[in-house]
Amino acid sequence: MCMLTFIDFKDQDLAKLIIRPLTELNSLSNKDGFGYYLFSESRLIKTKKSASEWWPKNEDKFLESHENINGIYHVRLASTNKLNLKAEDSHPFCDGSLVLAHNGTLGIRSDFEKAYSDIVKSKKIDSEMFLNVLKEFWKSTDDKHDAMKNALNKFYGSFAFLIHDLSSPDKLFIAKGKQKRLHFFVVYEGEEQVGVLLNTGSWELDFISNILIRYGKIYNRDLSVKYYVINDGTMSYYTFGKYDEINLLGQVTETLNDPTSKVIVPPSSRYSRAPYNSFNNLQHATASEKLYAKLERTIYDLGLSFIDAFMIYEHCFQRPITTADDALLNEFLEFLEYLDEKWCYSTKEKEWTAICKDYPERFLYAHKDWISYPYLLNGSIAMENLKKELDNANSTVQ
Repeated sequence: MCMLTFIDFKDQDLAKLIIRPLTELNSLSNKDGFGYYLFSESRLIKTKKSASEWWPKNEDKFLESHENINGIYHVRLASTNKLNLKAEDSHPFCDGSLVLAHNGTLGIRSDFEKAYSDIVKSKKIDSEMFLNVLKEFWKSTDDKHDAMKNALNKFYGSFAFLIHDLSSPDKLFIAKGKQKRLHFFVVYEGEEQVGVLLNTGSWELDFISNILIRYGKIYNRDLSVKYYVINDGTMSYYTFGKYDEINLLGQVTETLNDPTSKVIVPPSSRYSRAPYNSFNNLQHATASEKLYAKLERTIYDLGLSFIDAFMIYEHCFQRPITTADDALLNEFLEFLEYLDEKWCYSTKEKEWTAICKDYPERFLYAHKDWISYPYLLNGSIAMENLKKELDNANSTVQ
């Protein structure tokens, strides 16, 4: 998944202390691009490099040349075209007066595809397509909550958005669905609120809060933080310089499901320890990069992980996918087109439900709202290994 960050600090020394470690932590599994938008300068910078690659050569210049680094930051995990990364596909995106960064995956609902055919044909990535649609509703009304609901009604998938409107220069708009998480903390110096930091991940915020508190102890500053979580299916706004709680505008949606379209599920082997966990392993194969890019898109559309697809290939052709040539890969692509996402997931979801019932104490986290089935277990081998580990653990305890 991508990672979103928003920072608004009164003390820029504190902001500059934490922005590099936070974005580098966020980029550990999100290495397909990095970008930021600085509010004070209306400055947008994007690169196809990861944050961890970008910072070593740019830190001194960035921290010295910008007096104020409050803004939106984004690290990207590409859903498509991983073999052809471009800086222009990194976030945030800017269209007219709107600046948007997105975490999630969206598609235009089938019943609106004709109305937005020009946007679909443009082959823009999902986040940019959404911004194009949102812009039309946004500029036609002063009710931004209503504009967001109308735009989301045209899409299916998952989302968390950070949106800045240049015509409302003191506000950040935040919208998130049920499947995405956003955490933030307010920084205090004594009793005074001096900063707000929002991030997709929570443990990264824990790490950063420890940096701030240790810094305070070293330099005799009474720094502390107070944590919050943004509610599901809501739209909120934050006023710059207030350093207080985020203000709720209202519900936008609970889910974005399109019954006539396939719901896209992120390939999960990005997080697994499977032997084939990315297309980088295929660099010695003889098939063309164009076909591998098509295969990546097909896997993504089916909701398969890379390891799922590679296991299917080896079962069909009795050889590893790294040996595939154009003819075999084309044959495999034709076969994948016949697969239905329900076939891919139904059995394993039942297995997962059974495991949760058999080992309830070990799977309390599985019953959280935002987890229905852990996609890092897409592969059958991963599921079998999990059962063995739990059985061994139980027998040891007994």
